[in-house]
Amino acid sequence: MASEGNAIEFGNLLVPKGYSGGLSSSTRGIIASDYSGSPATAKNVIEYVQMNTLGSALDCGDLTQVRLTASSTFASPTRGVMGGGWVPGNRSEIIDYITIASTGDAVDFGDLTVKRSACAGGSNATRGVFMGGYFNVSPVLQHYNTIDYITIATTGNATNFGDRTFAGAYAGGATSQTRMIAGLGFTPTLTNIIDFIEIATAGNAQDFGDASITGNAPGACSDSHGGLGGF
Repeated sequence: MASEGNAIEFGNLLVPKGYSGGLSSSTRGIIASDYSGSPATAKNVIEYVQMNTLGSALDCGDLTQVRLTASSTFASPTRGVMGGGWVPGNRSEIIDYITIASTGDAVDFGDLTVKRSACAGGSNATRGVFMGGYFNVSPVLQHYNTIDYITIATTGNATNFGDRTFAGAYAGGATSQTRMIAGLGFTPTLTNIIDFIEIATAGNAQDFGDASITGNAPGACSDSHGGLGGF
């Protein structure tokens, strides 16, 4: 992250896939769920890589439910969390967690305040946040401005944090230890809006600014020193 340059080949996932969620500790990266195969179907597989080495991903275990977690993931230094998602014909409110340093199936953590997929996920070391999302089961199309939070070290249902500046889904989320930003996505039109919250306090999101382009489902990340990530 500290330097510029082209990406370098690291290895391969178990299979070609899409709509996975990603999270990490300082040493291990996790890829949760996927949409793969021909015809493509949702799967609950969790994979991992050791980030200080090069090599292909290995099987870590399974989610408690077959669903696509997309960007609705985050982690503390020890625990990874995956919330909501798309399930065949519906949306999910389930939150799962894993202990990142070990292998094994995910365990049920609790539920989101509403069923939805494509939330922006982010956290500091203690509190995790799910921003926005949508519910799309024909003929219902509902975008949410809902922000939920959990205390990562405990289990239990999510609590309402406040509201985003707009109702939308498929934003990219990035965090420092104090602040989370969520940017881009659709409302259902594509947007370039970026909003932010202070993670330690509850309350509505505020406008951060705009991205240089409109877009959908960006990948977003940040380093561990308080820097905000680019989309």
